[in-house]
Amino acid sequence: MKHRDSLKGLKRKALDFALTIANESNVDTRNLGISGSLLVNLHRENSDIDLIVYGTDESKKVADALTKLFSKGVLRKHTIEEYRRLFEFRKAYKVMDFETFVKHERRKIFQGFFADREFFIRFVEKPQETHRYGEFKYKNMGEVTIKAKVVDDSESIFTPVSYKIEVIKVIDSSKLKGKNMDFNKIREVVSFRGRFCQQVFSGEIAIVRGKLECVFHHGEFSHYRIIVGGSYNDFIISESLLR
Repeated sequence: MKHRDSLKGLKRKALDFALTIANESNVDTRNLGISGSLLVNLHRENSDIDLIVYGTDESKKVADALTKLFSKGVLRKHTIEEYRRLFEFRKAYKVMDFETFVKHERRKIFQGFFADREFFIRFVEKPQETHRYGEFKYKNMGEVTIKAKVVDDSESIFTPVSYKIEVIKVIDSSKLKGKNMDFNKIREVVSFRGRFCQQVFSGEIAIVRGKLECVFHHGEFSHYRIIVGGSYNDFIISESLLR
């Protein structure tokens, strides 16, 4: 690739990482991008690599490729010490113990190390693949904690991430603003934070705390959703992974 040999340090590693993913997944490099400190030229040589994959089909191909690259040893997962650093940095200790945190993080394929450099990948739909601006509107209803079954995790790699759910039990509704809500109409859990991608999977029972929102589609009530990630006290935890 033109100018590749002139790159050094983190920039060279980021390009090599992108090319490795493109070659393994057969995804055109035009569907890959860089974010984070490297994008705005504020990186240091110990900065991580923040990669973006654009497009639904492209994201699924890259996700499959990452699994293969981990199995080949081209990529590696975090060590226990490195998970400990993530645990502290994300303040995950506010909502779960370290053992439970590690069990969740080890299942994720969008983070790890390439050539001894930490990476984090965000999968993003293209504009034509998502809803038009203004089609949906939302109203904050307060904080809620629920237990629910995950019925669809097909969007679990994307940012924003969405899990389709069926409510089993409302654990805490004391901070909600409204009354007489039909909690069976809580249909999804959403987060704009990449750390909640691949947090739970279809068939699992999830314990969720976050902000309840009323969703309106073209001005008409559609359903409720829970937004996770606005507070360090928010969480999505797979019940089966609890210590």
